[in-house]
Amino acid sequence: MKRANAGKLDGVNVLLRPVSAESLENLVTTSTAPFISRETARAAQSLNSPAPGGFLIASDEGSELVDQAWPSTPLYDYPAQEQWSAFQRLAQTLMQTPFSAEGIVTSVYTDANGTQHISLHRIPDKSGWWRYLGTTLLMLAMIVSAVYNGIQAFRRYQRHRTRMADIQEYYESCLNPRLTVSPENLI
Repeated sequence: MKRANAGKLDGVNVLLRPVSAESLENLVTTSTAPFISRETARAAQSLNSPAPGGFLIASDEGSELVDQAWPSTPLYDYPAQEQWSAFQRLAQTLMQTPFSAEGIVTSVYTDANGTQHISLHRIPDKSGWWRYLGTTLLMLAMIVSAVYNGIQAFRRYQRHRTRMADIQEYYESCLNPRLTVSPENLI
């Protein structure tokens, strides 16, 4: 017992009753789960962040550059003891997945770590060209409509001003009639 309390049982086999072994296993599982989950998350974060001085190529449209199937079970749905092996399998799969990227470079900048971030816009196919053409025509129709409505609003404003002046003149003529003498009456 003294050696066990002192932690000097290295290389000594200890026999436990089945109930004690199961409770010890549960204790180990419960106590190591937060550590394993935290380390798995830390490893995933370091794998996901670009290396200093490297390149990060991303689509500015938010589309994927790799045709990779998503795992059937999310990483954090596994029990903590299985997360690490699932993470290693996923990392190995992702590291060996080939990719190709082509498109129009829309922005290039270097972050504080020296990593160059490159944004690509895909080269449109036939359906993309039709979508761009439709969007352009819709934009032109909206601009023409805005100009037409602006002209109509200006004309309405001008008519309103002259109408108010005409109404004012009409009321003045009704309230203060002018007597005009015709040239025939003067003779």
